[in-house]
Amino acid sequence: MPTAAGARASLAVATVLTVPVATLSAIPTMRFESWSWVCLALSTLIVALTWPTHRDAFRALRQRDLSLDVLASIGVLAAYLWALYAVAVGHPSTSLIVPAVLSIVLTVRQRVIAAAGPLAAVRRVPAWIVPGVLAVAGVTLAMWLGFNGASWSAVSAAVAVLVVACPGALGLAAPAAVVAGTRRGADLGVTYRDPSALDAARDVDTLILRGLETVADGMHVASVDPLSPDHDRNLRWFAGALEHSCEDPVGRAIARLSVRGRVTGVQQHPDLGVSGSVDRHPVRVGSPTWIGIEAPDHVGVTVAVEVDGRPLGTITVIDTPRPTAKKAVDALRTLGLEPILVTTRDQAAADHLAEEIGITHIVAETGATGGRQLVDDLRADGRRVALLATSPEDAASLDSAELSIAAPDGGAAVSVADGDVAGAVASLRLARAIDVNAKTGTSLALAYNAVAIPVAAAGLLHAVPAAVAMAVASVVVLLGSLRLRGDAR
Repeated sequence: MPTAAGARASLAVATVLTVPVATLSAIPTMRFESWSWVCLALSTLIVALTWPTHRDAFRALRQRDLSLDVLASIGVLAAYLWALYAVAVGHPSTSLIVPAVLSIVLTVRQRVIAAAGPLAAVRRVPAWIVPGVLAVAGVTLAMWLGFNGASWSAVSAAVAVLVVACPGALGLAAPAAVVAGTRRGADLGVTYRDPSALDAARDVDTLILRGLETVADGMHVASVDPLSPDHDRNLRWFAGALEHSCEDPVGRAIARLSVRGRVTGVQQHPDLGVSGSVDRHPVRVGSPTWIGIEAPDHVGVTVAVEVDGRPLGTITVIDTPRPTAKKAVDALRTLGLEPILVTTRDQAAADHLAEEIGITHIVAETGATGGRQLVDDLRADGRRVALLATSPEDAASLDSAELSIAAPDGGAAVSVADGDVAGAVASLRLARAIDVNAKTGTSLALAYNAVAIPVAAAGLLHAVPAAVAMAVASVVVLLGSLRLRGDAR
């Protein structure tokens, strides 16, 4: 695969060298003695710039793979040898421009493939195309020799077939769609790391949302319940001040109740809570059973607060839905996917959040391996599963899903900037748009070949107009891929 910098340099040099070849070929009054040999030398340099295509074609042939690189290499070399023969016999005419035009298109293709990176491996072209075109070229040569007997006309028609079928449009359709789509993805915070992700995004019918963080925008205090109205101010102040020393979501939510105090001696008590001194008053915030009071019947996480050995009351914290979550869940269903919310949290908290955003399938109170087990069960039932994960502990679950989605540092096939359901929807929608665009471009290229190849085989389309037709078709495909730049979240 050519590097992006190398492909850009090759395209620039090929364009500069093509200008005098095109000028001398098209304008007879500007020609000088031996002009054809000068143009042939320039064409030789231009064709040499397509060496990555010939290298890849050779590698494909060694693996017995008739790839588009093979067809492109044969087309360019056939056009070049035909131009060389025309110059040698003194009939250069405009044939010298043909290998130059083909080489320009191939250097454009090399640049697009380099820009697509690993995703250029996505293939959308039927396997029979290359052997089919080569067979038509061979039959064309044989039939013209058999019925006409003129070797010049026979070779000219066969070369025209190879030129018109040189995979400019056909070879650009998929990588051009990928490049345009991934650039749009960069605007949306979406990155595809694996070519298989684009195919998987087309087929998945279920999205597992692993963790409330995928649909929740942190937590907020829903209720402050002092045991006595006089305790309300102190309940908020001491709990908030102590929780400024904590980094967990519950602690951050409670910390917003007050400013920082003079906090010392902070200790974490696993599964119980946190203790410390606030303005020289001993404070404990944690499980109501640890503090020794009864928790109110609230949805969410409830903690009790004790100051100077006296319980002051409880604070309940609940998850806040992301502003984009409900719209994203509706979009998932429009795309034909069922959302499933999976969390280690309690059933009541999960149900409350799911109801607000419109999710009806909830699996709560799961262990660390619950996500993977659910993926395996769904796949056993014939479902095609995508998984959006937020924790490094979900690595096994990501590996078991057809499509893995996570935050940029999550090691998934698709990364989304915020690691949320809206980002997952954007990645799925864009991947499907890339797939549709690639298929549309490929279909247009195939339709062009279906019309142009028979015309060239019949001798009605010579090499020069064939090269122009191929270049125009390539431009149409490139312009079509730009529609992806307007794809919105």
